[in-house]
Amino acid sequence: MTRLTKSVKDLIYYLLSGAAVRVFPLLFLPVIARMLNETDFGVFSLYRLYLVLGAALVLLGVEQGLFRLLPAAEGERKNALLSAAVYFFLTAGLIATAIYLWGRDLFQPLLFEKTLPYPAFWLPALIVTGGLVSIVTTKFSAEKESRRFLQANLLRVTVFYLLFLAGLYLGYGLTAFFVAGIASDLLVVGMAAPILTASLRVRPDFADIRSLLSVGLPLMGVMLVMLLLYQSDHYLIKFFMGVEATGVYNYGYKFAAALSSFVLLTNNVWMPRLYEQGDDFLKKNLNDYSVLITTAAQGLYLLICGLFVLFAKQLIPQGFGLSFKVLAIAGAGYLFYGHSQLMDGWLILRHKSRVLLFASLVALGVNLILNVIYIPRYGLVAAAVTTTVTFILLWIMVLVYLMRSEKS
Repeated sequence: MTRLTKSVKDLIYYLLSGAAVRVFPLLFLPVIARMLNETDFGVFSLYRLYLVLGAALVLLGVEQGLFRLLPAAEGERKNALLSAAVYFFLTAGLIATAIYLWGRDLFQPLLFEKTLPYPAFWLPALIVTGGLVSIVTTKFSAEKESRRFLQANLLRVTVFYLLFLAGLYLGYGLTAFFVAGIASDLLVVGMAAPILTASLRVRPDFADIRSLLSVGLPLMGVMLVMLLLYQSDHYLIKFFMGVEATGVYNYGYKFAAALSSFVLLTNNVWMPRLYEQGDDFLKKNLNDYSVLITTAAQGLYLLICGLFVLFAKQLIPQGFGLSFKVLAIAGAGYLFYGHSQLMDGWLILRHKSRVLLFASLVALGVNLILNVIYIPRYGLVAAAVTTTVTFILLWIMVLVYLMRSEKS
């Protein structure tokens, strides 16, 4: 199989995986929004944000280190690295769980505005099982096992939504979300049980853990800043406007963020292969690649907005009217961010993650200041406008750096 054929095959698998993880859930989001009341949908939205953020904080970048060190490892070295990642995460996860449960009377009202009628253990439990899935899928992705990567994502998403929707129809509410999340994660872990069992037989080496952290922590810093850039507006909306408004905002925001997912998935396949051809080849073809992907993202943006206009009754639940404005405004910002991601990928491949971290920190600072000032005055629309302004600023900073580096 030629390299190009393998790249196309990987692209198809990764796009299908992206569809399973990002697009497939969007199809059910209108149904979920109608079946939950506004408060529960807001809690549901916040839970999904906290699960991503919590897993990133507990993993501390070991999955990023695994992604970069595993391809060059051979034989038992692969199992040693995987063992180090799993043991480190489980230890950190148990510590984080103990801290959260000990301080649950403080954390639950802080995170969700008021005490929830659900046991506190669901959040750390879902973070731990989700983190294990992240390690498993990272292993598949690092070793270019794109078919197994697709199978894991399809299994997880299919089982989750079958159980979740069935539970909603039976009247179990958010309890169905918690049970479905744990069950689907454990099935993926079970799918990778032979791999995990073989790795766990290897005694973890602190040198391997140190290697994973030394590679992964700087990248985790960039990822954490970007997560806060995506999520901080939701937390401020929750603080200023309440859980219900957070759900309305997140509903439109999730559809806008689909543009970013498309660019990220294509980058994961093509950018490393472009870079492998050398600087001259990359410089010659990067512009054409950027134009192609950006144009496709623009078409996707128009398609999503058009569907919301044509099928407003089906796609916009009662009480979610502002969600379309959030989608239209934040989606425009994600077009700039999509182009920025193309340049970000180039910076990361050239080990310039510090530049990206600095630009992201500046953008995050601007985002927080504008949101603190304008969300109390203008609400959800202000948050969407701030998102777009922030992404444009990030795009400009990265573009200016690349132009200056080219001249020098």
